[in-house]
Amino acid sequence: MINVNDIYNEVRYLIRKDKGGYITNAEFNAISRLCETMLWNFWAAQFDKTQTVPTAMRPFIQDSDSVTNPGPIYIGSNGLVPLPSNFGRLLSVRYGHVQNVNPGSTTVSYYPSLPVHESEIANLQASKVRGPSIAKKRFYHFFSGERLTMLPRQEGNIADLRYISIPTFAVRAVTTDVTNDQENYTATGSIQYSWPDSERNNLIDLLMLHYGISIRDSELGSWVISQRNIAANTTAQTL
Repeated sequence: MINVNDIYNEVRYLIRKDKGGYITNAEFNAISRLCETMLWNFWAAQFDKTQTVPTAMRPFIQDSDSVTNPGPIYIGSNGLVPLPSNFGRLLSVRYGHVQNVNPGSTTVSYYPSLPVHESEIANLQASKVRGPSIAKKRFYHFFSGERLTMLPRQEGNIADLRYISIPTFAVRAVTTDVTNDQENYTATGSIQYSWPDSERNNLIDLLMLHYGISIRDSELGSWVISQRNIAANTTAQTL
């Protein structure tokens, strides 16, 4: 975890050193949110390439039935699964078969679910050897766009997800001294960065890049510039 006020003070110092002007607290919070989004997208792109969770993203690994996400996720109509609001990237899925043992008493048995591509579904469901089956304990899941579907599509069973969440964005809270209109940091109401300390320099680099100040050459900085170029070219092509 990284202290949001420490980052604010360092960025403010570097901006003043570069004669970049004053940074308000509201501006800092807005830019910080954008920078955290860019940082998450950068590491998500690495995950997409390697399917290995980067160290920077390990604090964001969550289970769907946890303190953050209380209660199981039930499979809905046609096998559709409602994803958590902070869902980012899927790591693994278990299929929870809910059984009524006695009146008012249920048990849940969990089984690994295998990922399949949407194009395989018709052949898979027609297969007597590989087809989805609760009795034969064959379970699958697939994405259609941003919608997750479980097989078998039995409503009322449970999808137990392990995933990489989108971080809760840091917020620097302040109180205002009415005698001099000075904004003073307060821990009450502040939200610290949930990134590991190894990402401290990356956060600062991104914040400084927003002000057009380059601190050091890095893979992250090159990636951000390439993304900006792609966005600019896409905009130019649509004009």
